[in-house]
Amino acid sequence: LKVLIVDGSPSSRPLGGAADFIDAALSAESIRQGDPASRPDKSGDGAMMATTVVAAPDAAKVTDLRDYAVVVLADVPMLPAPLAEKVAAFVAGGGGLLIAPGPQCRPEFYNAWRDAAGRPVAPARLGLLKAKAGADGKVRLSPATFSHPALARIADEPGNDAGNAAFTSYWRLEPREAGGEAGVGGRLDTGEQLVVERKFGKGRCVMLAGAMD
Repeated sequence: LKVLIVDGSPSSRPLGGAADFIDAALSAESIRQGDPASRPDKSGDGAMMATTVVAAPDAAKVTDLRDYAVVVLADVPMLPAPLAEKVAAFVAGGGGLLIAPGPQCRPEFYNAWRDAAGRPVAPARLGLLKAKAGADGKVRLSPATFSHPALARIADEPGNDAGNAAFTSYWRLEPREAGGEAGVGGRLDTGEQLVVERKFGKGRCVMLAGAMD
């Protein structure tokens, strides 16, 4: 499967950009024998997914999304109007979209993003950007609440350590109830939404509460 990852805060440091951990995770088989801090091997040997990472300013140069199965927006502030329309049409036609919003994201873009038919693309509105939650300044995952198919196996695994993963800042998500299709697939230890998903046309859009960097 081909995945396009748009990096809203690229970095020359190993694993320093907003897209780097996503890229490494999707290419995990390719880096298993190598240095985990190195860029994944793009040869395709042993990898289930072939990732392409582009910096947000260069994303407008992507002219054809038909080769991709999924588009990931990693802390992308906003998309230019022609690309936003193209991504919305891609998802409506059967593609997948993962939005991992970081502190650079502009809620006015994501909250107003609509397709040509006027349907909101994001499954949730971005509310307040929250920081320093919890006694130690972090908010953690709540594996017991994981119901999304991509996360449920983690919750079922005895002794899983997902609850140690923490955000130092995150967005308060406000799920949209268009047609009753928006669903919460997991929560933070504050009880707030971690994952919100909604079917969009023939495709699906998933939004996280924070970036994965």
